[in-house]
Amino acid sequence: MAELGPIKSGADSSASAINSSDQVVGSSDGHAVLWESDGQGNATLTDLGKVKGERTTWGGSINDAGQAVGFGHSTSGGGVTRTAFLWENGQMTKLIDLIENSEGIGGLDAFGINERGEIAGAIRGDGYSHAYIARPSTQAPPSPGITVEPTDGLVTTEGFGTDTFTIVLDTQPTDDVTIALSSSDTSEGTVSPDSVTFTATNWDQPQAITVTGVDDADADGDAPYTILTAPAVSGDSDYGGLNAADVDAVNLDDDAPSGGVTVVSVTSRDIRLGGKYNITASIRNEGPAAVIIHVDCEVEDSSTDIQQLTTREVTIEPGVTANVKFNDYSDSSKVSAGMCTAWITVEEDPTAEGSDTFKLK
Repeated sequence: MAELGPIKSGADSSASAINSSDQVVGSSDGHAVLWESDGQGNATLTDLGKVKGERTTWGGSINDAGQAVGFGHSTSGGGVTRTAFLWENGQMTKLIDLIENSEGIGGLDAFGINERGEIAGAIRGDGYSHAYIARPSTQAPPSPGITVEPTDGLVTTEGFGTDTFTIVLDTQPTDDVTIALSSSDTSEGTVSPDSVTFTATNWDQPQAITVTGVDDADADGDAPYTILTAPAVSGDSDYGGLNAADVDAVNLDDDAPSGGVTVVSVTSRDIRLGGKYNITASIRNEGPAAVIIHVDCEVEDSSTDIQQLTTREVTIEPGVTANVKFNDYSDSSKVSAGMCTAWITVEEDPTAEGSDTFKLK
């Protein structure tokens, strides 16, 4: 028989359970303690501490994984409080905090833990005691990660309109985690703050990030940009270097367009007696929607009577078709903003003589 020794000189001590690695759990001077043998007849004592809020704590059982259980208790005003604990990986946790739907459960004792991590004990209340067994959840613990919500769909305006998203950690870090934020195009949108820091205390509290639109004088249309999240900086190896998702946004233009529909490029064809040709023009619309009320044409050889040239079946993408007669400009065709292509069928009067080149202006 070997003396394990108390937590301090003169204190009482008692041992309650031992596992196959010769780890012994018990109590000394009101603390739960753990003795570990070095195989040479010497034992090292580890103070597991007290359950917070309880006067004394007793270590009751330990399994081969080194998980220990027990309970703390206090006496006050003629009543007794009892709080079971689980000790693992150097940390003591109240068992009640690990139990789902624990509302209404009174005091807990924990007397034993097996190799599957199942804990046996008693639920205590006023005048009653009920045996229980608590089994570990089969759900895998969350992995370290950074959640960004949402990652797209943010809308700002050139009137300094704002939108927001949030960032939060998925697990508690062992060291502070800092994430820098920036805009891919500060002429369209800015981000505030420019970094967020999570600690072991606020890691599960989403931090709101504000994105603000930037104004300019150009009628440049709605502009997409991205809020960039830099790799996390942390002494926690699970989080250091971890890169969260970027966030896509669009800044709505508020400038009125100037100019109108202009021809950017055009093909030309010789028109011979009775000929019919397609002429393709690239058209730029500088405004939102514009209306073509006529098509200007020119003929390089003045010997051809321009009044005998007619444009037909003018098709301007997307999907707008109109018959535009050169002579009376009676019809119109609507052009959407941006670049588009027009196909124009040109037909010369069969009675005309000679050949000429027809161009769209």
